[in-house]
Formats: sequence, C-alpha cells, structure tokens
Amino acid sequence: MNSVIEVAFGIAWEDPVFVRAEMFDDRAIRGPREALRYLQHDFGRQSGQAYWAAVAACNAAMRSQAHLGRSRDTFIAAYAEYRFKTDL
Repeated sequence: MNSVIEVAFGIAWEDPVFVRAEMFDDRAIRGPREALRYLQHDFGRQSGQAYWAAVAACNAAMRSQAHLGRSRDTFIAAYAEYRFKTDL
C-alpha cells in the first residue's frame, strides 16, 4: 500500500514575522516552511517546549492549512523565548 502525504510548501501567513538576523538587519519569515527552516538552521537554541511546539506546528501547517495560524503563533512564542534567554 502506497501512502502519499501532501505537503503545501507554498502556504504563507497573512502577515510575516520579522526576526533579527544581524545587528541592524531584520528578516521576514513568511510562512511555516520558512519558519521551520529558520528553526532548524538559524535558531541559536534548538531546545525547549516552545521550540518543539513551533517545529510541530509548522510541520502540521504544511500538511493542512487548518493549523496555519497556530504555526505563526507558536513560532512567535519560540522566537520570543529565545530572544529573552539570549538577551539576559
């Protein structure tokens, strides 16, 4: 039996999330695919409940648009937690 999981790589959030990429350079994250890539490759701390919730929500959003808003919210929470911990 062959199973195919459809993944919507091109879905985007209504409003992008801006993250600090360099000292004075912001980067726009436009959807769950970009968020997942950022979490896996550019995120300084790949641990914690907020991080793993964002990874799971972004993966879920790419499989079904029903979770699109949740993926954005959990990404923002993970990024905010990361920034808070690195700014201490």
